[in-house]
Amino acid sequence: MNTGSPCPRCETVSGRGPHLREGVVIRTAVERYSTVTGGRAIAKAVSPAYLTRKGGTEYE
Repeated sequence: MNTGSPCPRCETVSGRGPHLREGVVIRTAVERYSTVTGGRAIAKAVSPAYLTRKGGTEYE
């Protein structure tokens, strides 16, 4: 999946070491209400590199 990110693995430096970004939040230019979620229409694209990282703690 190509998200158009300038960094293919979304690595950033924080403190002393590199970290993978979890993803990006996607919002509409004009905020709108979603009947599906019962609130604001917002989505999150999670990085495949983050989901498959070694030593991940989610869902293990």
